[in-house]
Amino acid sequence: MNRGQIEARLIAHIESVSAARVTAATHLIDEQIIDSMGFINLIAFIETEFGVSFEESELDECFESIGMIAGLVTKKRV
Repeated sequence: MNRGQIEARLIAHIESVSAARVTAATHLIDEQIIDSMGFINLIAFIETEFGVSFEESELDECFESIGMIAGLVTKKRV
């Protein structure tokens, strides 16, 4: 699965749970697309869907946008 496919799955998931339209560049927290519970649910979805886990330090740095998340997931899947 390439980065574009990962982004597409993340976008579909977020749009299905938030009813918001998002792009790879949408800032998920600042634009109030997800809240703290949504953030936890997103992490659980990613860990299940893509088979990756995260260090706590990665969560603050890389979870601002779908593009950043997809980049991290792609890196971890290698």
